[in-house]
This record gives sequence, structure tokens and C-alpha cells, in this order.
Amino acid sequence: MDYQVKLELQRQNKVLRNLLKWMEAMEKKMNPAEKLLDGTDVMKLFGVSERTLAQWRKDNVIDFVKIGNVVRYSQGAINEMIKRNDGKLSKTKKWDLQRN
Repeated sequence: MDYQVKLELQRQNKVLRNLLKWMEAMEKKMNPAEKLLDGTDVMKLFGVSERTLAQWRKDNVIDFVKIGNVVRYSQGAINEMIKRNDGKLSKTKKWDLQRN
């Protein structure tokens, strides 16, 4: 790998790590409705697979934030999603979820 490319990748990785540290620090200061959840938390909450969660993102069913390769979901957006769907979130053949 070219030396300049390697240096640039290292610089970008450092920036990403700093952003993630900042994001984690901000999460601690947020009120519970603003808390950010990772994909594992959301999959457990709804009892869905990683693929289903990816499909929800693609279909704009669930709001998310992405920094680099890291995806997070706000607790407030999750709560709104549940309200929009009257608490009925299930994995079905045809998505019956209301989109944003």
C-alpha cells in the first residue's frame, strides 16, 4: 500500500475514533429519550434480525444516525416509531409498519 494512502487512512481512523468518543460522551449527558442505542439493543427490543433492521433503515421505517460504519438509533425515535404503529411491531411477510 502506498505510504501516503496508509497515512491518510490512519488519520481518518483517528478522526473516526475521536468522533465515536465524543458521541459516547454526549450519550452520557443526554436525557433517556435522547439516548442512542446500537443495533444489538434495537434487535433485542423488537425481536428482529440484523437483516430486518437493515430493511427498516432502507425503507425509512426507523430513524438512525451513521458515523463512518457505526449506526445508532435514538431512544426518542424508537418511542415515536412504536407510537406510530400502536405498539404493533412485528416481522411480517409484507411490512405493515408506517414510515416516517
